[in-house]
Amino acid sequence: MAFTVSQGEMLSVIVEGILYGFSLFMFGVTLWVLIYRRTSQKVHGVIFAVACLLWILSTIRVIVDSIHVYNGFLRSPDPELYFSDTTKETFKNAIYELQTLLGDGILIYRCFVVWGDWRVIIFPCILWCAVAATGTHTVWSISLPLTTSANIFVENAHWILSFYILTLCCNAFSTGLLAYKLWQINSVVAQYRTSSLIPVIKLLVECGLLYTICLIVMIITYTRGSNSLFFIINITGQIIPITFYMIIIRAGLSRMSTSSNSTANHASLPSTAGSRRSRRQEVMVSIENFTATDADSQIALQKVDGKHDSLKSSV
Repeated sequence: MAFTVSQGEMLSVIVEGILYGFSLFMFGVTLWVLIYRRTSQKVHGVIFAVACLLWILSTIRVIVDSIHVYNGFLRSPDPELYFSDTTKETFKNAIYELQTLLGDGILIYRCFVVWGDWRVIIFPCILWCAVAATGTHTVWSISLPLTTSANIFVENAHWILSFYILTLCCNAFSTGLLAYKLWQINSVVAQYRTSSLIPVIKLLVECGLLYTICLIVMIITYTRGSNSLFFIINITGQIIPITFYMIIIRAGLSRMSTSSNSTANHASLPSTAGSRRSRRQEVMVSIENFTATDADSQIALQKVDGKHDSLKSSV
């Protein structure tokens, strides 16, 4: 049975409220990780600011959606007609665009931190700019009254579909770049570390996959002209910050585990540690601290600078 617009709005605001409660809890844990479980003296400004902005936007979105549903069901004589008027959702659509740009932007930033090369993020940045352009035009065009008898799915089809597809490409490409580099780093330094980046990589891929599935469902529902699109958009607005918080929290737990293992290893260091250290110096491997998954979650991972061939020959 297909959703009516009013049914979709009512169901979405209920599910959105549940997701917001979960997001609020995770936001609190994220702040705890960033402030009290950091490895440096200062809190990383970029991730902290993005975390706060995503929480603010998700909070505003819940308030706006609740008011929208209240006005539609209790103050409008025809709820179906009220919810079908997309010009009343301009502010909410603008918030969704900002959430999308923040989520994709921080993913590109993570790629830059991990790869350490701005050339790697050229294509994702181009996609991000295209997402911003199509998203802005989409919000503007939806805010205008329809000029024909066609509905919103027909009149703004090219811009809306382009926005979803570009967002999907940007997210998938950036997630792939980040996961590949972390896997590469983990493979190289695994012999020198007791902890592994595999759990972080798995979570990163799973979060990216969750968001990707939401985008694919959006594209399918949009192309079919289904009213379920409004439901998917509302819950995706809460999934964006949740996936962001999950990665930071998992990275924070990984850092705590790494610190515990390092302490235990130092306490039981064998007498051959000196020769092993000299051996690593001979192959010219420089290990420096950096935050791989999340520059702001302050996870002390290790970046290997040197020739992989030399490293392999020393094993």
